[in-house]
Amino acid sequence: MAGTLISFPAEEASDWTAHIDMFKDMIIGYIRCSLTEWDTGTVPQLAAGSKAELNGSYITFGSNESITGTPSSGYINYIYLDSAAYTLSWSTTPPTWSDAKQGWYNGSDRCLGGCYYDGTYYWGKWVYNKGDNILHSYGAVPLIVKVFEIGDWDMSDATGDSTKDLTHGMGTTWYKTVRLVQCMIRRDDDGYVYPLDRLVSTANGDTVGGVSAITGTIINLSRVTGGYFDNADFNSTSYNRGWVTAWYEA
Repeated sequence: MAGTLISFPAEEASDWTAHIDMFKDMIIGYIRCSLTEWDTGTVPQLAAGSKAELNGSYITFGSNESITGTPSSGYINYIYLDSAAYTLSWSTTPPTWSDAKQGWYNGSDRCLGGCYYDGTYYWGKWVYNKGDNILHSYGAVPLIVKVFEIGDWDMSDATGDSTKDLTHGMGTTWYKTVRLVQCMIRRDDDGYVYPLDRLVSTANGDTVGGVSAITGTIINLSRVTGGYFDNADFNSTSYNRGWVTAWYEA
């Protein structure tokens, strides 16, 4: 199965030629794509109804299209539309922006989106929306979102720890592309959820915790001794303390 090439009518009359030339210019960079398994860790397909301009041609997909090849574990894997066969394939080669083509390309093959593959699950799936805009992104830079459970963290000084090392398992280069990390903390009764860097004094700007460091293997969380989280409301164990959300560049 492959995409369908929609050919342009023959150019004969001068006015018809002008209209076709105008239409060709209008569709440069056009893309309207979506993926299946958007909210799961399962391998995606390009969803039926997806369509994109490719080197001046218009490619449509009337049914779900599988992405061929074997994705590489521990890498961002990009989805490319082949310029000759109109099939899809995985690649770890990042695309580059083409002003002339108004899209992300590797040679004559167009990148439609991608995801992170950890060897089992497919995370942070994204597709290009139009031009240099990307779903799940900020500006022209593709950002992938990853959510981690904190798990056990007795935050009270009497019985627990002031820090928590969270193993992110995303590889030793991932942390270099992190652009934002946020942490939300659950109280033992699950009645409230608070940001770890909660502001407790508007007078002096004191906060009671935060993300203190990110390395190739861990995200380090810290709470201030004697601060809001250092009490018996946050000492339960066998209890997911909350979540860390990280945004990093694709």
